[in-house]
Amino acid sequence: DSGDEELRQITTSGFTAKKTSQIENMNLQTGMDFNRDALKGQLANASLASYPGGTSHVFGLYTEVEFRPHAKWLMSPGVRFNSYELKPSDAT
Repeated sequence: DSGDEELRQITTSGFTAKKTSQIENMNLQTGMDFNRDALKGQLANASLASYPGGTSHVFGLYTEVEFRPHAKWLMSPGVRFNSYELKPSDAT
């Protein structure tokens, strides 16, 4: 054991925006979200091969409608689009 300290760090930032509207007997919800993770791994001021650095981006859009076709039933069909991207940091 060399006694070197390993550092693994993930920094996350992002946002969520959504809007709910009532149209007659239905609730309509639309929204979007975005997250960015920055990844970093170090071992004694050098990169850590088992935990490479990089960034990831996740973006999503969605819409959903909620309604009651019968007093005992609640239906909520919806659609969602997601995009995911992972980029390694430049090797040094």
